[in-house]
Amino acid sequence: MSGERRDIFKAFQSYIKNSKLIAQQTLARATRDYYDLMLVGVGCIILILLLLPQIQKVVLRLRKYTLLEWIGCSIIE
Repeated sequence: MSGERRDIFKAFQSYIKNSKLIAQQTLARATRDYYDLMLVGVGCIILILLLLPQIQKVVLRLRKYTLLEWIGCSIIE
């Protein structure tokens, strides 16, 4: 009977050790995924800030042409 209990105890210790290892690996993976996501987010923000002046110029040109076309159409009609 004592041999069975010892085997059960060893199995339980092994289970606890493995679950701690799995928990550490899960935490490491989650941390890496979090920082990867933050890095991508920061990269996107930097890219948007770099392209924002060019985008604003295009939007202003489109608005200007749309306004001129609207005025031109209303004058013709």
